[in-house]
Amino acid sequence: MPLALGIPRALLYYKYPSLWETFFHHLGAEVIVSPPTNRRIVARAIELAESEFCLPVKVFHGHLLELCDKVDALFIPRVVSVQKGTYTCPKFFGLPDIVAALPVELPRLIAPTINLRLGRWQFYRTLFAVGAALEKNAARVFLAWRAAVSSQKRFAQKARAGCTTLDILEGKADAAAFRSGGNESALTVAVVGHPYNLYDSYVSVNLIDMLRRYGVKVVVPEMLPNEAIEKHARELPKKLYWSYEREVVGAMFCWLRSRQVDGMIYLRSFACGPDSIVQTILDTDCRIVGNASTISLAIDEHTAEAGVITRVEAFLDMLQRKKVAWQ
Repeated sequence: MPLALGIPRALLYYKYPSLWETFFHHLGAEVIVSPPTNRRIVARAIELAESEFCLPVKVFHGHLLELCDKVDALFIPRVVSVQKGTYTCPKFFGLPDIVAALPVELPRLIAPTINLRLGRWQFYRTLFAVGAALEKNAARVFLAWRAAVSSQKRFAQKARAGCTTLDILEGKADAAAFRSGGNESALTVAVVGHPYNLYDSYVSVNLIDMLRRYGVKVVVPEMLPNEAIEKHARELPKKLYWSYEREVVGAMFCWLRSRQVDGMIYLRSFACGPDSIVQTILDTDCRIVGNASTISLAIDEHTAEAGVITRVEAFLDMLQRKKVAWQ
């Protein structure tokens, strides 16, 4: 009987939506992903999680509870670094420890340490150790990883074509359906932030769908080439050692300088320290460059959709007036 392996639909699931699911599927596991975030998941998460955590980490707790009685094991990697010379969020370092300390009975944890600062060979040793835990040999692990990388690349290609991660996950991969249809008066707005903020519809209070209902063409960081993001991230006088924040800054700079968007919305977590630093960088750069109007939306468990709608409507009205004045 195959191992039932649970993957929480939270945090880095939205960064690598196809990678680990494909990897474990090719190793013979029955992969079970928790359902999309809903009110009940968030309510259970808030009861269980520490109050100082940001909303995405709190939501992660709720997804764990959804999976506990449905799986034999949970996949919760300790993601230290995904790029040489950088680190991820400290919460990602300690996620397996946070989970292990919870006052609930959990299934077995599969918690490999992903640290590319130690080199590629150490990463492959980690993969082989995961495979050994599932009683698979090195050759099968290697083939499973190659299939996983190919699947993630196909996912990225669809994003480059104009789809968001959520579009692809929901089977709406026809990019043409989300373009402005050649309407020159339509606004183009970049929505920037971490994938777990942008593509969790509950966390983001359906921001992308909201913008589309107003006839806005939405662009997101995944639609940009990695080379462009990295090029603009190097404009900072000092390298950001948080790799995911570096990607956000690179995307922001790319759109601010390209004049391809009418405005930009930065969606950030209220209790996230790195997000606050990115906000300061954005504010400073906007004063210097000034090519696009921007707005920042901070979200937590108390954020109401009505309040977001009010701010977004005012922002879009300002962008439309500005666009008409410049024509």
